[in-house]
Amino acid sequence: MKEKIAIQLDHIWSKLLETDRREPGIYTGFEGILLYQVLYSQYSRRDNWAYLDESFSHIVESGFSNTTPTFCYGRAGTSWFLSYMAAKELIDQEDLSSFFFDDPALKQYSVHELGRGKYDFLFGGLGIAYQYLFRYQKDMQPFFAAVFEQLGLLILRSGNKMFQSFNFETDTINPMQVDLGLAHGISSVLKFCIECYKAGVCPEDALQTGSAIISFLMSSVKPDTSHSFFPNEIGAGDDQFNSRIGWCYGDLSIAFILYQAGITFRKENITRFALGVLQKTTQRQSPKETMIYDAGICHGSAGAAHIYNKMWHSTGDTLFKQAADYWIEQTLDFARYHEGTISYEKYNPDKSKPAREEHGLLEGAAGIGLVLLTYLTGDFSWDYCLMLND
Repeated sequence: MKEKIAIQLDHIWSKLLETDRREPGIYTGFEGILLYQVLYSQYSRRDNWAYLDESFSHIVESGFSNTTPTFCYGRAGTSWFLSYMAAKELIDQEDLSSFFFDDPALKQYSVHELGRGKYDFLFGGLGIAYQYLFRYQKDMQPFFAAVFEQLGLLILRSGNKMFQSFNFETDTINPMQVDLGLAHGISSVLKFCIECYKAGVCPEDALQTGSAIISFLMSSVKPDTSHSFFPNEIGAGDDQFNSRIGWCYGDLSIAFILYQAGITFRKENITRFALGVLQKTTQRQSPKETMIYDAGICHGSAGAAHIYNKMWHSTGDTLFKQAADYWIEQTLDFARYHEGTISYEKYNPDKSKPAREEHGLLEGAAGIGLVLLTYLTGDFSWDYCLMLND
């Protein structure tokens, strides 16, 4: 299988050289593509640094004109990407001094969006705060204190229940729903609390908020856990809905974050529960059981493979190794070849419309390539951008 992976990695490299560099964004645009290209160049020892240097310059220049603040396809995601490159000593810190790393407007936007209930990791205030946590310095303490103040107020406004879902179509809070997922829901807030606690950033607030989320998640376990333990949302009329296997929603990512929370906050009962849920997810493999129909990280086979691979490295449990191997094989099988090139198509439930080829990190070839590369190298350092970091 390693030989097959190596072939696909090379095909992905060639495919991504053809992509347009104009669209910004760590998840959907060129930053995510360049992340794969840089790490693959290091792995393959290719001499591609002239192209990569030009690409870095392009991203910095385009970053100044990108007015979108969010993590998914805005300034926060670009800022994290460049910070990660600097941490890997692939970019000089001096070269980044003029970039918007300490942009007061970005911090203000984060706190403002949290204040109005838009805490979403991808599109709201939390993703901005999370990228600042990656390169935390003591002078950022007031900002993080303001973040936790807003999170506490959101819980109080909900009647001490939990953060309510944010409706992006109406740009308003949905007071009747709580999103449990990692991409847009409370699992991302729990992960933020975990990392703050570990870094000594507002540790008391992090523990208090994180513990409240853990209690809510545990109270949200379905009575019938024969298929899944968690629904996607609470209060949406589908509290007993059987959720998918994926990074974005479902038992796999929720239990993964709970597992980390149990270890960090020294809650052994939570660690044991989460480990049991994760082990049970390995029994779900068919499309009907998992709702996995493509290879992308977000809700596809690569995302599942990556989380199982992390659990294998963390626990040494061969059950997770077998699951990782299975989903890596499924990822390889999702590839489509045509005239010497490779493509990965995003599943479209509307059969009347053609499937669309994706290149980005979250749903396309760049993210798939990163997962395959990590499977070979054991380098998980890049997955901070997915909130999956140790």
